[in-house]
Amino acid sequence: MGRALILVWMASVGCAATVPPAVPLPPREEAMRAATVYFPRCGTGWMVTDHLIVTNRHVAGCTRHFFRNIAWVIFSDGSLGFLGAIHVSKERYVDLAICELDQDPASRTLELGDPDSLTLDDEVMSIGNPPAKHFQPNRFRVVARPPIVPGGLDGVIVLEGDAQAGESGSPIATADGKVVGVLFARAPGHAYAVPVRPYLTDLLESGPH
Repeated sequence: MGRALILVWMASVGCAATVPPAVPLPPREEAMRAATVYFPRCGTGWMVTDHLIVTNRHVAGCTRHFFRNIAWVIFSDGSLGFLGAIHVSKERYVDLAICELDQDPASRTLELGDPDSLTLDDEVMSIGNPPAKHFQPNRFRVVARPPIVPGGLDGVIVLEGDAQAGESGSPIATADGKVVGVLFARAPGHAYAVPVRPYLTDLLESGPH
C-alpha cells in the first residue's frame, strides 16, 4: 500500500485518534500529550529526541506484523509520522524498542528523569491510547521497586492503578514531567514499567543517534 492510499485510509482513523480531553489538561500533561504517539492497533510511544520514538518491543512487533512495508504513528494533532528502522532491546526481559522517524523531525520531546528518585507512594502520570479514547492521561502510585528480579529487569517499577490495553509503551513521568519508566505490562489493579535508566539509556547508546 502506497503512502497516498494510507493517507486516505488514515483520514478517519486520524480523527478517531485525536479526541481531545473533556477539559484542558494541565501544562505538563499537555506537553506529554504533544510528545506522545499512537501506534494504530498496537499501543503507545513517545518522542525521546526529535527523530526517535520510544515504545515497547512487543508494540514494535505488533506494528511490524500489521504494517509490514510501511508503518506509521499518529500524533495528537492528527499528523502522521512514517517509521524507518526499528531497534529493539536484545535483553530478554527488557521490553523496549526505538523507532526512527522517516520524515521531518518532531517538535516536542520528553526529557528523561531518574528512576532512583522514586519513593514509595509517589504519584506518577502517563499518556496512553486505550481503545475507547486515545491520548488519555492516567495516574498511578509507586508501590515497589525490587532491586533484584530473578531472570532480569532489576528495579522494575511496580505501580498501583488501572492500565488498559493500548497503554503499552506509555511514558511514566513524575510531577515535573520527566520520564522515569516505560509501561510494558498490566495486571488487575497494577501496572509495570521498565526504568529508563539504565535500560533505555543503554539502548539509546547502542542504537541509532
